Amino acid sequence: MSWTDYTRAKHFGNGIFLPYSDLIADIAFNLDNLLSTNPILAHNVIPIPNRDIVLVKGKKISLLAFSSNAYRHLPLFQTYEWEDFLSIDEELFIKDHPSIIIDSLVLNADNLYDFLSKNYSMLDPILIMFPSVFQAPKDSVEERIKIDITYKIAQSILDKEIKNYEEKKEMENNTEVFLSHKSNDKSLVREIALTLSSIGYSPWLDEDKMKAGANLERSIRSGFENSCAAVFFITPNFKDEGYLASEIDYAIAEKREKGDKFVIITLLIPDDKGSYGEVPKLLKSYVWKEIEPIQAIRTIVEALPIKLNKVSWKSDL
Repeated sequence: MSWTDYTRAKHFGNGIFLPYSDLIADIAFNLDNLLSTNPILAHNVIPIPNRDIVLVKGKKISLLAFSSNAYRHLPLFQTYEWEDFLSIDEELFIKDHPSIIIDSLVLNADNLYDFLSKNYSMLDPILIMFPSVFQAPKDSVEERIKIDITYKIAQSILDKEIKNYEEKKEMENNTEVFLSHKSNDKSLVREIALTLSSIGYSPWLDEDKMKAGANLERSIRSGFENSCAAVFFITPNFKDEGYLASEIDYAIAEKREKGDKFVIITLLIPDDKGSYGEVPKLLKSYVWKEIEPIQAIRTIVEALPIKLNKVSWKSDL
């Protein structure tokens, strides 16, 4: 959508027209400039005209609400006067939030979040209060204020987008689960890995993750850094030595660094004769369970620090 269409789209809500759309255009321009140095982030940020936007105009302060996601059906550009939108008096609001008259900020107000979510389907909206300056003569004090607030609003949006992007990447990384085992138990662990993968997790299995010629120690270390858990399959074949000893050390180091965002899952699985292996001393301080192979998936999923909530139709994959 062009800015000309944006300022004249009367069928979108109550419309956001000149001079208010000029301010939003300046915000979008500043946001584009800020994103120009980070093309990867820019690719993941929804353009301002593609978001639902609510503008509330006050005599001294105004509020802009941008949806974090793309618009629902068509862009919603809605404008209100202060008294038509908020139940609290503007003067009283300014008294409770004195910094608003001199600075723009992301506003933490649960009642506004709830109102926007309920009435406009805005999930996790970006709320920004700012001084009510929309028209400003060139080289005036008002123009300097407008330039300042449009930049600060763009920076506030960028800060929110960076946080969302980093959380998204962290969650993507956190679906990885390191599977530590002896090669003799490969067939069992491979089947568990396939099941974990089918329900949305990313199991780290050496035969899948390590390319030919890769440095084994570094590959294993990288696997732990990107994981939310390490699962140790303790059978009579498992010995605390060599690379398995390194994996135990790496798991403990990750646990110390990540705290509750990393778990060590130790599973004692009997062999065909019903014999169990020995839990390594360094793992004995963590919870471990004796289980049958059929119980492995349920035990692992219950112990993981994250849940997968994304639902999609298989036909869309």
